[in-house]
Amino acid sequence: MTTDENSKKQLQKDLAITPKTASLLLRLDYHNYRDLHVSSPNIIAAQLKDLPDVTAAQAKTYLRGLRRMVWLGTQQEPQVQAKLYPDWTQKALTQRGLWKAGYDDMTGDEVEAHIQAISGKHSFSPSLSPPPSHSPHD
Repeated sequence: MTTDENSKKQLQKDLAITPKTASLLLRLDYHNYRDLHVSSPNIIAAQLKDLPDVTAAQAKTYLRGLRRMVWLGTQQEPQVQAKLYPDWTQKALTQRGLWKAGYDDMTGDEVEAHIQAISGKHSFSPSLSPPPSHSPHD
């Protein structure tokens, strides 16, 4: 197995992504999940758009996944974190109190710092889960 094949399999495992997504990351020189912590979803989407076989519309479809991937680049156990926090839509981030203007321009390190500032702890905490729904009679 070549180094790129090993890197591809490891990216798939660490980030819980498809072989196609792992191949695209490798083409952009992201060979290890840790490489993503200094990039933002918008930076990586722009890099994808610059590939000859990826359209702007296709690159944009990766934004939600890239939000998760750049944050996972800051984590010690990305496989565990990927399973715990799979929903990175704007709606889900808003419900957890994390969404803000310019979110997709933040690097993984900036996202982690933002989460810490909100939670007062390292990374996500149960308090950042969506609030429980209450009946009007509570």
